[in-house]
Amino acid sequence: MSQTCGVIVGVGYPGATAIGDTVDLRARDLTPTNASPFATSGGGDAFAASETQLAADVFFGIGELETDEGRRQEGRNLPDGHAAKPPPIHLDMVDDLRRFVAQVGSRHQPKLSVQSIEIADEFHATVPGIVLNRALRNFFSS
Repeated sequence: MSQTCGVIVGVGYPGATAIGDTVDLRARDLTPTNASPFATSGGGDAFAASETQLAADVFFGIGELETDEGRRQEGRNLPDGHAAKPPPIHLDMVDDLRRFVAQVGSRHQPKLSVQSIEIADEFHATVPGIVLNRALRNFFSS
């Protein structure tokens, strides 16, 4: 009988006092290259950089509307200055995830399985529960 161990990861920063702090920290930790609007970006290479034989099943999920256009649609009714109002910079998290998954897959790790899905009609604020559900179903289906 084999055992399965799963880890669900949601990236958060408990010490961050404002959404801007979280954005800066995520930009540092989760971007493989420098992105000019984010001064701290490009620190992703330090994440798992020394590992040469990755053995894991990895599942990524994102809302189909986590594009620049979708972010603007999601925040259009928020008042100016609201913490969740998208900044005027271009940010397409769907494209970013696609490139990230391709980069991870290019490592050709024989024991690394990477899957990703885009959930139709979902925004950044509405997708987490759905992704968690899909990830659990993926990992624990027979």
